Amino acid sequence: DARWTSIQIELDDSLGPPLIDLGDIGSAADIHQNLEIASNQVRWVRFTVSLPASAEAQRYLDFDTEGTTISNSDTVMALYDSQGHKIAEDNDDGSNFLSALSFGLTNFVRPAIGNGIPGNSRDGSLEPGEYFLAIGGFPMTCNQTNFDATSTSNASGSLLMNIKGGRYCRADYNNDGVIDFFDYLDFVQEFSSGCGE
Repeated sequence: DARWTSIQIELDDSLGPPLIDLGDIGSAADIHQNLEIASNQVRWVRFTVSLPASAEAQRYLDFDTEGTTISNSDTVMALYDSQGHKIAEDNDDGSNFLSALSFGLTNFVRPAIGNGIPGNSRDGSLEPGEYFLAIGGFPMTCNQTNFDATSTSNASGSLLMNIKGGRYCRADYNNDGVIDFFDYLDFVQEFSSGCGE
């Protein structure tokens, strides 16, 4: 005859050290986070989104690893929701062998970097909530559930994670993310030259 008088359970919500917590990244994100990685390591970044990145909300959110200098110059990234379900994964949508994800606004395509794919929201929409981004060197396996991402890459070095987001604004005529006198000048120049044939 056995009887339990007490039980202690400790829950560890970390995804393996070190987890970078960006907090609420806001609706006009311009974040550049350097992450040092070692062989076989996956780095995790936690963030929250308070406004949706969707066509209806006229907002976008793009992720890339441009500027990364890991030894094999080949990255993989996957985005998971707060329950550990994979939302999207990418290997080579960035320039050369770098990864990129793109969410939200479909009628405003952001320029490609190098020979990468433009920011065209190909990965769908993101609703407000908490998210986890897994990043590592190729090859990396990103399973559908349980935050299950592992890397067997021998690559190491500096991995740069970039997040850009914003809201489509017709007044930003030259699409540089700033509404200023240069937008007006670009519009006037195009208006004065006519549409052409």
